[in-house]
Amino acid sequence: MVKRSDASISKTLASGLAILEFLSRKSEPMGVRELSREMSMNPAQVQRLLNTLSDCGFVEKDMGLRRYRVGLTAFQVGRAYLADTGLVDAAAPILRDVSDRVSVNTYLAVRRGDVSIYIFVHLSQGALSVHAVPGNQMPLHSTAMGKALLSALTDDEIRRLLGAKPLPRITEATETDLDKLIEDVHHIRDGEVAIANEENIPGIFSAGAPVRDTDGEIIAAVSCACAVQMTTGDGRKRIEDEITQAAERISRRLGAPASVSYLR
Repeated sequence: MVKRSDASISKTLASGLAILEFLSRKSEPMGVRELSREMSMNPAQVQRLLNTLSDCGFVEKDMGLRRYRVGLTAFQVGRAYLADTGLVDAAAPILRDVSDRVSVNTYLAVRRGDVSIYIFVHLSQGALSVHAVPGNQMPLHSTAMGKALLSALTDDEIRRLLGAKPLPRITEATETDLDKLIEDVHHIRDGEVAIANEENIPGIFSAGAPVRDTDGEIIAAVSCACAVQMTTGDGRKRIEDEITQAAERISRRLGAPASVSYLR
């Protein structure tokens, strides 16, 4: 999303990037008319921008259906970002280990605006049918990952980011009251694990924790997801402990100060 004043940006480039970002959120390719309708843009303008993006490899065209999806060049740019940050290199082996030992899906994400974006996903070999891939965007208020990321912000910043209206209800368990969400974030700042118990997907429990950099600042978050049946008895505590310890190990690999505490 463009933040600068109109005088300092290329509106054409911004429109093309907006189309690319919009396509990245969709699981299926989209046609010109569909894109123009959903983005409130002129079909001729959308077609010209898609032609340019296609010529540069940022989108690909399904010749049979005349529909467009994100292309290989966009993927390569995304991989360059991941290589630069070092986040995935630090987190991947640790999250794979947790996933394989505990039979949970594990995720690494960063916040961009009012959504979290997965940059690493490892799916367990168990029966859990929740699938995701790097690049998927998720809400902040209804996921453990998102709540952990929100803990990096002040209360006022959260209010400005998520707005004054009731938060979207994803499931019957979703917290839609912003004040109550902020109360949850206070607990996370105090060292508790971020929890989403069927708040984003019915039947799915998720736990998350922030990842910190060399300055001790929150730059990402990790989470794991499992069926709620796995949280009975000592199951929930084990899952919470595993993801908290994973966040700490990843942060240490990134150079986070030893003075930063992850466990209460």
